[in-house]
Amino acid sequence: MNALSASSASSASAASQPATVPPMKVLLTVEEAAQAMSVGRTLMWELVMRRQIKSIKVGRTRRVPVVALQEFVMRELGEPSEWQKGA
Repeated sequence: MNALSASSASSASAASQPATVPPMKVLLTVEEAAQAMSVGRTLMWELVMRRQIKSIKVGRTRRVPVVALQEFVMRELGEPSEWQKGA
């Protein structure tokens, strides 16, 4: 087998391998939460410190559950979230 056929064989076997999907995060840093909501870091910290968006301490860091962002948006829209409906 020459180098060309070896490389095409390895790329063919790599193509048949299922792609690995990174696991979905449950907790975000405040900075990641700000990016997810398309707001600035300072505004996100304000919302967290005013307890408008729930957060938890993990060691010395603060994390924002993804669910807390969804609940905040639903509250702002005036609609009950899936979590409040009991679904």
